[in-house]
Amino acid sequence: MRSQGIRLSVEGGDLLLRAPYNKGGVEALKTQIPYVGRRWDGDNRVWRVAKRYGAVLAGIVMAHWGAQVSPPPYSKLRDAPSERLEMMELEYLGIPRFRGKETIALGWASDGWTIAFPEKVLKQWFCVDDRPEEAGTLYATLGLGQQAPVEFLRKAYRRLAKQWHPDVCKEPDANDQFLAIKNAYEVLQDPQARKRYDGGLLVARSPVGLDRRAAINWRPPLRCGWVLTYAFRSVGWTVATRIIQWDDAVNNQGQTMTTSWSPGADHFEKRWV
Repeated sequence: MRSQGIRLSVEGGDLLLRAPYNKGGVEALKTQIPYVGRRWDGDNRVWRVAKRYGAVLAGIVMAHWGAQVSPPPYSKLRDAPSERLEMMELEYLGIPRFRGKETIALGWASDGWTIAFPEKVLKQWFCVDDRPEEAGTLYATLGLGQQAPVEFLRKAYRRLAKQWHPDVCKEPDANDQFLAIKNAYEVLQDPQARKRYDGGLLVARSPVGLDRRAAINWRPPLRCGWVLTYAFRSVGWTVATRIIQWDDAVNNQGQTMTTSWSPGADHFEKRWV
């Protein structure tokens, strides 16, 4: 549909908005439509918007471009997206960032930045409580729940140490993360130290072993691997809603894939160790 230079069309189930640049309109798109419900298609110079946000999009166009448009008739225009079980090879997972309406970490697969993990989904999998300070517990550092048996602690430590060791990982905070993982394991694998630590958590849920800076800058302890998740598709994104399994990617030589992003680099680096 065309109106005063505005074109609204449909392609593959997405709404495509072609319009002259309008700063207020762009800001409205970013704040009123969730990140995973819209995407700027630079190649075609259009905004792709999930069909369920058609009414919101029409309101934005009216308010900022002064044009009255109606989304094409859809019998299921407002239906929620359907979920399905997806197995994806995640090559790199970025740091969760606030993106308009919620905090999301973007993931790179073989076809580019196409995966979106809401932070709440990641925190649920890595056993981080909804309380912000919980991101700094020693258990959260290892991605485990407080009831994890010692053999799980040992397995998590070995797995994360391989991913974060400064000799392999080139992330800016690799050394700090590695030391935090090492410290968490050393405390929790000692029965008496763990008992004292758990007591501190029970009493105050904050003073013993918590790093509130980590709570503010929390990032998932894993960045890559084979991830089985329930997810839905939206304007080119695969959006995870619940993680079922997260395994290391291992090649035929038994080496584990690790990925990291060096400061100043324009892409992440993949290594097998």
